[in-house]
Amino acid sequence: MPGKRRRYDPEFKAKGVRIVNESQLPLAEVARELGVSKATLGRWVERDRQRHATAPAHELTEPERAELLRLRWENTKLTVERDMLERSVILWMLRSMGEP
Repeated sequence: MPGKRRRYDPEFKAKGVRIVNESQLPLAEVARELGVSKATLGRWVERDRQRHATAPAHELTEPERAELLRLRWENTKLTVERDMLERSVILWMLRSMGEP
């Protein structure tokens, strides 16, 4: 009679994958510590690697997205400042030409 299949929540799986990826410990040792089979943990790690490998190259990370927004805002601000300076120079030139 086959045993009942155990279900693991996503947080538990993510913890196992993180330990494997961030530590120098062998997969078998991490699996033993977590109380899962080596094959099960290996599948979790492989799925995680595939998921990250198939992410589109054009997709930005959160820090990149934040930097892009900051740079766009800064670019807009600098453009406005440049336009104001150009207008000031034109007004200054017109005033200086009108006076002898």
